[in-house]
Amino acid sequence: MIIAVRDKGFGEDSIVNIAAKVGKEVDDAYKNGAMSEELYVRFNDEIKSASGAWVDMLYDRRAALQVDDERHQDYLNHSLTPMTPKDLNEYTTQRKLRLMREDGFDFEEFFKRIAAARYGELAVGGKER
Repeated sequence: MIIAVRDKGFGEDSIVNIAAKVGKEVDDAYKNGAMSEELYVRFNDEIKSASGAWVDMLYDRRAALQVDDERHQDYLNHSLTPMTPKDLNEYTTQRKLRLMREDGFDFEEFFKRIAAARYGELAVGGKER
């Protein structure tokens, strides 16, 4: 995923589009009687859970890329501070949390975007479908 984030622009819009497409497939299956209401609810819960996990992973990768770039520059400038794997992990986690705060990431708004794309209100990017 790190290559997709770094080189291909994979981000929140990508996750919204994928979750909306999967949700539409689940909706169609439910409408056509291919699944029970219990299974439909379960699929929807899983879509939400997986989307949230994907966002978490996305920010992990963004933070790791920033920390990697920063440490590479420190190395080139002969100012690299040695870190244990545990310290590096904690530093990267703090960077992730800071990135989420700076981006103003809001899971409720994110899930609203998925619902809007799923039910055809607006496609990602503000274009009507």
